[in-house]
Amino acid sequence: MAGTVRVDQVITWLSVVNLVGVVGVMALLCMVSDEWWLSAALSFLPRAPWGIPALVLLIASAFRAPWMILTNTAALLVVAAPVMGFTTPAAAIPPARDSAITVVSSNIQFGSGQPLKLGMEFDRLHPQILMLQEAHAGTETFTKQLAGWSVVHVGEFLVASPHPVRLIEEFRFEPFERRAAILCEVALPSGPVRVCDTHLNTPRHAFGELQWHSPLTGAGIEAVTEFFALRKQEAAELRRFVEEGSAGLPVLIGGDFNTPAFSSTLTGTWQGYTNTFEAAGFGYGYTSPCNTDSRWPHNTPWVRIDHIFTGLGWSVHEAGIGTTDGSDHRLIYTVVSPDKI
Repeated sequence: MAGTVRVDQVITWLSVVNLVGVVGVMALLCMVSDEWWLSAALSFLPRAPWGIPALVLLIASAFRAPWMILTNTAALLVVAAPVMGFTTPAAAIPPARDSAITVVSSNIQFGSGQPLKLGMEFDRLHPQILMLQEAHAGTETFTKQLAGWSVVHVGEFLVASPHPVRLIEEFRFEPFERRAAILCEVALPSGPVRVCDTHLNTPRHAFGELQWHSPLTGAGIEAVTEFFALRKQEAAELRRFVEEGSAGLPVLIGGDFNTPAFSSTLTGTWQGYTNTFEAAGFGYGYTSPCNTDSRWPHNTPWVRIDHIFTGLGWSVHEAGIGTTDGSDHRLIYTVVSPDKI
């Protein structure tokens, strides 16, 4: 009997500690985010494993501590919703109008994945605006889709449409010594719009400076902190670039932001803009990685780092992601219509 009581007490204690822990993880990921190196690093890791202790404890409590069932269920829900970033439309989705267009963005991984799969997805979605990143190579696969289209191709960026497209300006972020975006104008039948094709710098190299003993020794922490300060500067300068180049026209900003959906850098920089997946998407919308990690199930991305934003003057009707591993990122798409031109 004494042994039974001890097991029940252990389950109770672990259940309470786990609930407090996952609430703490939620606060780190959703509130602290990029403001601290550790939460910034955690935000790029898979989040589903945080639910494993709650699931084990839920099963154990069903047999030995039923009064803890609600506690462990609550812990599972915290992981499944805010920690993992479950998204439902923020408001009622307006019906699509005749002027609605489909916008697709995809990091094509230099064509080194399975670009034919991406091509089939492009065919299925029939985009009127296509934005590609890491398109230094691999675009020959999409020759059929782009036949007769207007195309602007600058470095890794490609913007294409069946309607006329012209390059407005390039955005370079000198501290990273790289081109981070191009701004184009697309002459839709309803009027011209500005489109910013974006690929912000990846934090992968900075995280490579961290070691297992970093929390104790501080190894690599300064490098990560400095890198994320530059990422904020890059994002802020990109927003200024977009606003200065918009010329009062409706603006779309899409691409590989290398930034999780609830990052403080992302939400802070693009305040006032609409993340189309949060406006009209459902689920987790994870986009990366799809084909690069042998220690994780193939074609099972765990973080949403690709986004499409709209400025003022757009209604968002639909948003989603692709389904294939044609690249290490799933494509993203949205259906929008201009309110005023």
